[in-house]
Amino acid sequence: MACQRGEMQMKNRFLWILAVMALLGCGGSPGSAEQRVVAAQLPADQREPQRKLAMDGMENFRDLGGYRTRDGRTVKWGVIYRSDSLADASDEDLYFMGRLGLKQVVDFRTEFEKTQDPDRLPSGVRYIERAIDIEGTATKELFAKITRGDIDDLDPRGLMERANRAFVSAQRGVYSAYLRSLLSTANLPVVAHCTGGKDRAGFAAAITLLALGVPEETVIEDYLLTNEYTRSRIERYVWAIRLGSFFRTDPEPIRPLLGVDRSFIEAAIEQMKLEFGSIENYFRDGLGITDAEISQLRERLLEG
Repeated sequence: MACQRGEMQMKNRFLWILAVMALLGCGGSPGSAEQRVVAAQLPADQREPQRKLAMDGMENFRDLGGYRTRDGRTVKWGVIYRSDSLADASDEDLYFMGRLGLKQVVDFRTEFEKTQDPDRLPSGVRYIERAIDIEGTATKELFAKITRGDIDDLDPRGLMERANRAFVSAQRGVYSAYLRSLLSTANLPVVAHCTGGKDRAGFAAAITLLALGVPEETVIEDYLLTNEYTRSRIERYVWAIRLGSFFRTDPEPIRPLLGVDRSFIEAAIEQMKLEFGSIENYFRDGLGITDAEISQLRERLLEG
């Protein structure tokens, strides 16, 4: 009975945080889906400022196009997208995603996350579940600790660095299947997402760009864009944690859990090199992606 009461209290606090976030608002609407800009449809020199797509319900939905590779080619625009959860997509968002021609949505969230906030999907899109449950990347246990004010033993930076190393070591099957899916035009354009679009989806984006030959520093810069694109959401979370914990929790020490840090993705890259000898070997020996498949990916997803 005490356990059930504890679970109910946790659920109530979680719902309280969500209610507070709703009251704090998400900013202005980007307007009609018909009028929203699609970067891939603009002249090449006008695309970069439109990398983040205007959405009502997603704050980290963006195009991975435009990045230059070491051999001078460019990642195609309008083919690979990354995002936060699609659960809050408005009807206009769904129409806009339809304009993108999406063929596949890949969801890296756990069953708990998907049950709490099921995706809203545009019609005709294929929905693929590739759940990743690694400490620090799902919300259930973390929100329970945070709303209880139980964060004295929480090491946010260390937690996220370990999570990114675990993506490399423990989630090879999931990420191998994701990369292989990009070989088929039947799956493109694709959007891969998790809850915040920053950890599990961030790693998926990073290895996609690395496989295409985009330099490490550029990959890290794309990873860090989450902090710029979700700044307002991070501040809402900070206030929601303060209010939802009845001011028992100081959210400042846990800010690293709300955004991303360079050290997170650097930990993943370092793990690739430590465990497999090089990034190239990580793809070949860790993910089982052959050199021929890497070449096919590049032919499919690069131009120039």
